Amino acid sequence: MADLVNEFSWSRTRDNCFKECRRRYFYQYYGSWGGWDVAADPLVRQLYVLKKLGTRQMWAGRLVHETIERALLALREGHALSE
Repeated sequence: MADLVNEFSWSRTRDNCFKECRRRYFYQYYGSWGGWDVAADPLVRQLYVLKKLGTRQMWAGRLVHETIERALLALREGHALSE
């Protein structure tokens, strides 16, 4: 598999982030790049992990959505839902 490349791109979201705080922009789009790699620099890894954190409410919402999705897929395949 080819290595991923962090190519420059621009969007309204990036522009707003850049205007709001240049340090945040750097951490969001460049400082955390490659942090998913176990061999990444510890600081890059930490920035990546922090970038991926969410609130308890976001976690609960994602869990509800995933549960509903699994239930609907099971129904589509003809399985009965357990209580």
